[in-house]
Amino acid sequence: LYVNEPQSGASSLRDDDILVTRVTGSQLCSIDSVNLIDRASQVQHGFVILGKFVPYSRPAKAK
Repeated sequence: LYVNEPQSGASSLRDDDILVTRVTGSQLCSIDSVNLIDRASQVQHGFVILGKFVPYSRPAKAK
């Protein structure tokens, strides 16, 4: 499991956006972009440039 902190465009991201990726290889890379599509109008309104992927560890459950 990995987490990504985008290089740019994250301020355009809305909680109801549809995210569309176009993978050119076998996986997403740090320079790939994600198109942001408005759910109501289905029109692209921005994009996000991905940053580095960092391994994510889930916090330990409280006992």
